[in-house]
Amino acid sequence: MKTFFATSLLLLSVLFVNAQSSPQFPELKVKEDYAKAAPMFLQATEWLNETPLNEQLELRKRTNAFILTWVMGSPDVNINLGDPLIELMKDNPQLYPIYLGNYASFCINNKDNKNQRDGARAGLLGIVNVYKKGVGIKKTKQLKKFAEAVDSGNMEESIDELLRMDIHERK
Repeated sequence: MKTFFATSLLLLSVLFVNAQSSPQFPELKVKEDYAKAAPMFLQATEWLNETPLNEQLELRKRTNAFILTWVMGSPDVNINLGDPLIELMKDNPQLYPIYLGNYASFCINNKDNKNQRDGARAGLLGIVNVYKKGVGIKKTKQLKKFAEAVDSGNMEESIDELLRMDIHERK
């Protein structure tokens, strides 16, 4: 968990360096700012999902920063990113904002669903879809295995395995 926050802070500091072109992301200071920014957050997540990792790099940096800032400060979304998920993405830090964005987007769109597994599923599907494009991604054994599980219809079992590993680590 500490690794995730250290990585997030590093990403935020690097990403805020070059933040001077459109779209203009809103400032997030009070609880109401996050609710008002939710539609833009959903659009930003969709943009991250659809835009190849090697395109529009400056806008991607700013969008990643907005996603990370929104997720870390949102009073309504609580994402538990345990060591197994960090391990899955450790060689591809560009996947963190995609995971977080998709997880939080699920929460925004399904306010009554408090099941963290469903949010994790949305986040994992997001990173698998980007991974499968094969652009700007370091192919890893773990990501390949997870993508194959999705393709073969065994995604639910793989999610259960990842989350079960996380539960055991916290004990």
